[in-house]
Amino acid sequence: MRPNIKPEWLSIQDLMILTSLGRTKCYELVASGELDAIKVGRAVRVSRASYLEWVRRQRYINVAAGE
Repeated sequence: MRPNIKPEWLSIQDLMILTSLGRTKCYELVASGELDAIKVGRAVRVSRASYLEWVRRQRYINVAAGE
């Protein structure tokens, strides 16, 4: 049985799934420096820690209050 290991680095596809954002927006977040990333050959990988910190910094909107 394979252990459930969470990778340290996320692909853009992983990021798209986690955030429900499009490919272009994900690349914009990397290009702007909002998410730490590395490039391995042609592949871009985003740091999981950077992603979690980015999520923490986002402002939550109270939909019921109409904000």
